[in-house]
Amino acid sequence: MITKEFETLSEKELIQRIRQGEVGLFEIIIRRNNPFLYKIGMSYGYNHQDVEDLMQETFTAAYLNIEKFRQHSSFKTWVSKIMLHQCYHKKQRLSFKNEKTMDTNSEKVTPMFENSNHQMGIKKLLEVNSSMRLKKRLHKYHYLIG
Repeated sequence: MITKEFETLSEKELIQRIRQGEVGLFEIIIRRNNPFLYKIGMSYGYNHQDVEDLMQETFTAAYLNIEKFRQHSSFKTWVSKIMLHQCYHKKQRLSFKNEKTMDTNSEKVTPMFENSNHQMGIKKLLEVNSSMRLKKRLHKYHYLIG
């Protein structure tokens, strides 16, 4: 549990102490930035659950990369940028999921059996096949009789 003494620490002091190993103080940073990140997520049109998931991913990324935070800007700005990236990438993933493929081939394709040349070829093939069967049968019959 975080006491009142820690809640009065500046952002710079909090980050310094978190980097030194007082990881429990990260909870204060989360509490301070929750409302702002929530508004960012909702502005993208996500529902409450999705926004909470995005916030969790954002805070996890911020915690894991806190050593990379250079303090040129406020932590709020840095974590907001991470949240914006999370929201953008989620939108990208969803847009690919819902993407419909379009047939760009404008040629009319005629099925093989609708073409008259192919139909005639198939008829001849069947005729040859049936006449060969008849010849085989006659030959077999002739062999049996003769």
